[in-house]
Amino acid sequence: MLVIIDCDIASTFAKIDRIDLLKRIFSKSDLCISMENNI
Repeated sequence: MLVIIDCDIASTFAKIDRIDLLKRIFSKSDLCISMENNI
């Protein structure tokens, strides 16, 4: 399963040096970080 993570969410985890939490939460999924906001 592909999980698309908003770049703001990824940035928040990166700022606290905990990207590993996202990897653990979605361990059975492929992660993709969105790079653009097309709204």
